[in-house]
Amino acid sequence: MCWVSSLLLLGSCLLVLAPTAQAAPATCPSQCHCHGDLQHVICDNVGLKKIPRVSEATKLLNMQRNPLGSLPSGSFSESTGLVSLHLQHCQIREVAGQAFKGLKKLVYLYLSDNDIASIKPGAFEDLSELTYLYLDGNRIADLPKGVFAPMVNLFILQLNDNRLQEIRPGTFTGAKDLRWLHMSGNQLSALQPGSLDDVENLAILHLDRNRLTSYPLAAMSKLRVVEELTLGRNPMRNIPDLAFQSFGRYMERLHLDNMGLMKFSDGAFTGVTAVKSLHLEGNKLRSLPRSLEFSTLTNLTLAQNPWTCSCTLAPLRRWMDSSRIRPDALCASPVLQKGKQVRDSSAFGGCKVKTKKAKKDKEPQLNRELWVPGPHLGRFPSSSAFQLVVCPAGDSGQGKHLLDSASLSCVLLQATLRGGQAAMFVFPWCLQLEPSLTPSHPTTPDPSSGLHVGLFIPHQPPGN
Repeated sequence: MCWVSSLLLLGSCLLVLAPTAQAAPATCPSQCHCHGDLQHVICDNVGLKKIPRVSEATKLLNMQRNPLGSLPSGSFSESTGLVSLHLQHCQIREVAGQAFKGLKKLVYLYLSDNDIASIKPGAFEDLSELTYLYLDGNRIADLPKGVFAPMVNLFILQLNDNRLQEIRPGTFTGAKDLRWLHMSGNQLSALQPGSLDDVENLAILHLDRNRLTSYPLAAMSKLRVVEELTLGRNPMRNIPDLAFQSFGRYMERLHLDNMGLMKFSDGAFTGVTAVKSLHLEGNKLRSLPRSLEFSTLTNLTLAQNPWTCSCTLAPLRRWMDSSRIRPDALCASPVLQKGKQVRDSSAFGGCKVKTKKAKKDKEPQLNRELWVPGPHLGRFPSSSAFQLVVCPAGDSGQGKHLLDSASLSCVLLQATLRGGQAAMFVFPWCLQLEPSLTPSHPTTPDPSSGLHVGLFIPHQPPGN
């Protein structure tokens, strides 16, 4: 019986000791100070060389300005409740694979101003809730393919002031919700074609202070909703036709300053209809392209360019005369105008105003492969303007604009209909393309064609 009693006593001891050995501490780590029942643990600049153990209740851990050196695998395995992690100025040189394993609730991760040169594959495993990632001010020269794949909720990625030389396809695989991408102040000489295909919903893209010698049209052709693009201080000499067309109706802010830019192709601004702020100072521009519309501009910088004050700049001068905005722009030629402000120059007195010829209204030309004659014909009021969205049956659900792909999945057409007949075939998820369209007179699906038929009228007629 003695050995039975001994076993029972040993078992009781193990039951008591086991939780104590595995549970995170319920007290504030030494050298740190804590707030809110350990929810905030502050260990700022206290000389720590390794990550302290913290309670599972801890939501914020501030480890700034500690000489950590590296982040080995499993560094935070017992800190599974963390939502915000601050590791700035910690002399971190390497982030190991699975360094953040277990941090499934982490939303904010700050790794700015370290010495990180290497991020190992799998380093960000388990960070499925991460929304804000700051890696600026490091020495990162390369990003492994798929390194951000676990971050399906990533919204802001800060990579400014590193040593990146190129971006390859697959770099941003998985980060489909990324909206702000900052890569200013690197050594980028190339964005390879397809390198931004996985982040087509970018709203802010910063590429200034790099080494791009040509506009990365092939890399950016899939971007759809860019609102702010900065390319200043890249040694580009020319901006090509259709440079911004895929996102032109969303782009509001464009920075092309201090590049040594010499010219725009005439169609460079084709499709750009919403730009409010355009920065062109510090270049070698003599004229502006015909495709640039001034009517939406509220901020325009033109200083430090050798402008040729001739009729090619007449649209700019007319806009200056009608606008409260009168940017600084000096004539460099012809000789008689040299040194004069464009807004004060007499060189434009004889320039004729070119008027656009009115085009005759035409019946909408629908893709014949998508046209299915039959009972789904709608009579539209005369003098009505519509946008037609046409999608084939069997669309994968990834709605794309006409310019997005050679294999069309959706086609956006505009037409003015005057008392005629027309039909539209709209697959339901194409509504994601045009949130400004509102349904009117929807019909039931046509089983024979596999297409959903409906009419969608924009809030404003196309072209207004």
